[in-house]
Amino acid sequence: METQAVYEHNSYLKNLKAKIIDIRYKDKIELLFDKTVFYPEGGGQPSDTGYILAGDERVEIIDAQEEEGKIWHTVEKGEHLRIGLEAEQFIDWDKRFQNMQSHSGEHIFSGLLSKYYKANNTGFHIGKDYFTCDYDIELSREKLQEIEILVNTVIQKNIPIDSSYPSQEEIEKIDYRSKKEIDGPIRITAIPEVDSCACCGTHVGSSGEIGYIKLISYERYKKGIRCTLKAGMAAVKYSVSASDIVEEIGRKYSCSMGDVIDRLEKTEKDKETLLNEIKVLKKEKILAVSEKIEKQENLYLKLDADMEDGRVIANELLSKCRNLFLHLNKDQFLIASRKEQAKGIFEEMKENLRGGGSSSMVQGKIVKENENMEKDFYSCVERNLKEEM
Repeated sequence: METQAVYEHNSYLKNLKAKIIDIRYKDKIELLFDKTVFYPEGGGQPSDTGYILAGDERVEIIDAQEEEGKIWHTVEKGEHLRIGLEAEQFIDWDKRFQNMQSHSGEHIFSGLLSKYYKANNTGFHIGKDYFTCDYDIELSREKLQEIEILVNTVIQKNIPIDSSYPSQEEIEKIDYRSKKEIDGPIRITAIPEVDSCACCGTHVGSSGEIGYIKLISYERYKKGIRCTLKAGMAAVKYSVSASDIVEEIGRKYSCSMGDVIDRLEKTEKDKETLLNEIKVLKKEKILAVSEKIEKQENLYLKLDADMEDGRVIANELLSKCRNLFLHLNKDQFLIASRKEQAKGIFEEMKENLRGGGSSSMVQGKIVKENENMEKDFYSCVERNLKEEM
């Protein structure tokens, strides 16, 4: 026996009395009712959740799935439930209404993209407070923003939204969107002059109930594009939060919200200029350090420099010495050798060091501070020199 899907004819019904006609025991207990107000997962829309009251006991419904016309309701617990028992169903209305706003908003967005740019909707998914739509063509930011404005214009017009099962004769006269071929009766969700689409989901009664649609982001996806949007209060909350962020940036940079982008671009350019100046100063610093060093066989040097500067300084100093140990900022070290002895030196000193590299250069961290480290370095290179001789 198939489940009577009451939500198809009245998406605003929040509770309903129904009879349990079957129970199956899998990982969790699943109930089959003669009718239901719970929408099962499908068409990109998540299932309703909520609870049932069976006698004096409340049982949570955590999922609903449709199988060959039967809608199975997964419960957290229900060992006491039995076939033939009547229970009252209650959906999580806030979740349902958010899904209705999102789903109806998607139809308007996709319908307008199809109408103006011949974009085919290839995927749809409703998340907790957002929804994504996939299309088979790429679109610019400007075109998407134009559609976003048109969507909200449709919302303001408060156009009726109707979902019904037209007869076969009527279906043949309707130009409707569909992602796949459908066998049997086809349910059409129609928004006059905007969109007609085959759909099994729940929708608001008129476009005005969506409230507001906000395009959050878009990205290339497969051979087309994926758009992420928010509807209703989720869209309002996002816009308020985004506005607060822009306003705060404006305060920080002492400019109006309209001038934020120009100010940030100027800041980026100023930053780039400063970084280039810093590079010049670093090079001058490196040359100054190198010029002060006399030619010598081996050199241990403690420097106020990071690893990046350390490598540059090492390459400069290797023209003046054979082996080099640099003690850098944040207890970093660098061993460099013109005679390919860096790894050998590191191996002898590794009780206090952690790092890696090649025979010409090893870098890493000083894990154990040793006041004799300089002495150990010179002793090490002297032993290596004797071995060569």
